[in-house]
Amino acid sequence: VWAEELALADFAVLFPAESALKPVEGQLRQVTVNWQQSKGDSRLAGEAELVQAGLDMEQVAVRNINGHIAFTDKAVYLFDTAVKVWQQPLTLRGKITFAGQEPVVDLTVASPGFDPSVLPVELPLQGTVAFSAAVAGRLDNPAVKGQFSLPQGTVSGVPVSNGKASLRLSDKLVTLEDVQADLWEGHVALQGVFDSARMAYYLQLTGSHINTQAVPVGTAGLSGYADV
Repeated sequence: VWAEELALADFAVLFPAESALKPVEGQLRQVTVNWQQSKGDSRLAGEAELVQAGLDMEQVAVRNINGHIAFTDKAVYLFDTAVKVWQQPLTLRGKITFAGQEPVVDLTVASPGFDPSVLPVELPLQGTVAFSAAVAGRLDNPAVKGQFSLPQGTVSGVPVSNGKASLRLSDKLVTLEDVQADLWEGHVALQGVFDSARMAYYLQLTGSHINTQAVPVGTAGLSGYADV
């Protein structure tokens, strides 16, 4: 079956009412669909171009979706698909599998510049973050592992430059494998674990050529530069 253009919203009836993923707008163009049925078993496969598509995913609006996709009755495969989430640019590559009521993802998600202030959680971070991360698992609780960079910004009001981080997120536990940045006129490296469910953390901090007068606490009465 081939179609020049189809409205994505027309496919909403194929998604369970309780599904976290719902199509709302945009078009499928150059649609090719193959349907096979043998011994009572039906199989669907095809490909299409997404054009200015929109999805609601776990109450998050994903808009301006453009790119080539392939699909079966069990999964959707994305090929460097451009999207916007909270008006921030992302590129997605990988697959979304429809397993029961909750989709399962296996994606690489990247952005050349993401403003974290748009997130629905309060973060002590200001500045534009570039990143590339692997996102895998159930859509409501995926595991994330990636590389993040902050060329210029602030963390808890402290000016930071050349920030880089390698981190993992699993079951609300954030593992900081390698975090480095220039601040307090020196260089700081950080490793540790942050448990967002209990708001508890264990951190190991090292630094070199730190201006002790620039550090906000713990160095009262001291001046000069230090390695820690």
